[in-house]
Amino acid sequence: MKGNWKYIKWGLIIALIVISCLYQISDYPRMWYDEGVFSMVAANLATYRHYATTIISGHQFLDFDPGITTGPTLILPVAAMYMLFGVNILSGRLVSIVYLAGFLIMFYLLAKKLFGEDVALLSFVSIFLTRFILIPLKWGRFVMGEVPAIFFLLLGLFLHSGAEESSRKYMYVLAGLAYGLSILTKEYVILFLFPALLLDLILSKRRMNDTFLMLFAAMIPVTLFYCVKFSLLGGVFITNTLGKGSFIEEFFSPSFIPFNTLFSIYITVPIVIALALFKKIRGRNFSGAESLLLLIVIFDVLFFLVSAYIARLALFLVISNILLAYYLLDISWVKNKIGQIFAVLALISIFIVTSFLYANARNSSENNHDLMMMKSYLEINVPAGKVIETPEYEVAALSWKNTFYMPLGMMPTRDPKKMDAFRKYDFVKSGAPYYLEGDFARGLYSVRYTREKVGKYYREQKKIGRYILYRRKGA
Repeated sequence: MKGNWKYIKWGLIIALIVISCLYQISDYPRMWYDEGVFSMVAANLATYRHYATTIISGHQFLDFDPGITTGPTLILPVAAMYMLFGVNILSGRLVSIVYLAGFLIMFYLLAKKLFGEDVALLSFVSIFLTRFILIPLKWGRFVMGEVPAIFFLLLGLFLHSGAEESSRKYMYVLAGLAYGLSILTKEYVILFLFPALLLDLILSKRRMNDTFLMLFAAMIPVTLFYCVKFSLLGGVFITNTLGKGSFIEEFFSPSFIPFNTLFSIYITVPIVIALALFKKIRGRNFSGAESLLLLIVIFDVLFFLVSAYIARLALFLVISNILLAYYLLDISWVKNKIGQIFAVLALISIFIVTSFLYANARNSSENNHDLMMMKSYLEINVPAGKVIETPEYEVAALSWKNTFYMPLGMMPTRDPKKMDAFRKYDFVKSGAPYYLEGDFARGLYSVRYTREKVGKYYREQKKIGRYILYRRKGA
């Protein structure tokens, strides 16, 4: 029976990984602005040897644009895939699903190493029964940095645990390098990871030299990348780095503090924190691994609550599912049988309720058909060399036979002075004979591409799904 259960268990794990990584990977989820930005950077690197966003296709670039918020750990392998198989949705996403598979495997291995096989299996399955199903269903498929960063974080935690067991210096260095790759992939990871590691050092009385060796190693990948940027850009590197201030404003804005958003969406997180507090009140101590995971969760919650609500910033809280499974299976801190039964039923109900809440998380009608049809239409019907102005990065990233104009300073800001400058941009003066409108032109960039100006100077030529191509009147 045990042998059969082993095969069933691994069959379930492999099936979930394969379905998550391969099912309709080109069609779902729908490619959008952010994925388009990072795909464009990789495509520019593969085609023109520029690690940059586009200003004018093939002619003018913004090298190491401060808006490139995903690191080379994703950009470089995607660029390599584009060089081998061409610039298309599938070749870019093949890199993403390798990271997604790595994340799922490492999640299971970390939970198993820290808390045993039963916790590992339950926590792994719980990903698909909670809001975090959006990782394999959506975010892990995009050419974006969150899931690769989580993979490196889990790898770091796995190696960190091994270092604690063996006390070998090189293991701390390896753990630090993995943490550093997570930070290199998404720089904001440092804002909750380092405080958690330092507080864990204080509370657990770990050896200071080992922790600081690990932190030093963590800065090596980031420092090397910054040195490369400085060697290539010189003084422009400093300007671009300071330019990240506008993105910091986007992350931290008092008008966007969602005090209840996190708890209402990621319902497992407050329950894990509450259970941890209850366990402490009942006199049970935390294990070293449990303590570090809790601190990472708590600091990530704090980071999320003082940042603008961007859902993917909370994806790192998937770590809380390991703790939830651990508390579900280790409830000896509940003193009596009735309490234990109640705890089990309460925690199981979380999985059941959230699985119903997010059973329709995927919109089955969502696909990339209109994107690919518009790409083909542009390549056939817009004469070579004719400029198309657009803020729709996903189209420009894939349509390499056309020339796109994407003005500097496209990212909107909530700073009143900068927003005023953003509004004052007059796209009519660019003289582009074509204008392509999509979701972002009608949304974030509608203050630039107003209905009045579009109607006055352009006429609709072709509408395909979410995209409308306009041609300048008289052009």
